[in-house]
Amino acid sequence: MAARGAHPLLRFWQRSGPTSRLLIGTLIAVLIWWIGLRGVSLFGFEPAWPLVLLCAAVGWGRVGLAVRPMAALVILGLLQDVSATAPFGSYAIVALVTYGFHAAVGSALDFDRDPILSSVRPFISLAVGFALLWFMASNSAGHAVAGWPLFATGLTTAIAYGLLRGLFDLGERPVSAGGGV
Repeated sequence: MAARGAHPLLRFWQRSGPTSRLLIGTLIAVLIWWIGLRGVSLFGFEPAWPLVLLCAAVGWGRVGLAVRPMAALVILGLLQDVSATAPFGSYAIVALVTYGFHAAVGSALDFDRDPILSSVRPFISLAVGFALLWFMASNSAGHAVAGWPLFATGLTTAIAYGLLRGLFDLGERPVSAGGGV
């Protein structure tokens, strides 16, 4: 139930369904990706830009597996592939594995009753996604790629997830295996 004195945007978000939240989350991920392409500099320092694609994968994986979030992750992954000149489909694979891992761990273990585990699980899922990303980049390059830039991106992604996780909350679990989000 929406609070009476709540901001109109908060009331809208509380009333919106999973489809609206998925579309809004996808648009926010695209916007942040686009801003990152522009090359942001803070006081002459260019920070590592977060990989919001993985924030979306973890946020959407919280409700379980569904087709529409997977389709959105594939689209976001392909955008990331093009901008990073990565092999076509590699970021989509990383996003889908991260999404599946987060959903599988959530359904296999009861995280809802333990606040410590429920707050740590997203960051473990992000770490799994970045480990897979490092493995795929190293395999594609033919040698171990430098870990520091990927670690810096992982750190900014974890911070971004902490700040944006509510925007990737679909609000409810899918109704059944065939329906839902």
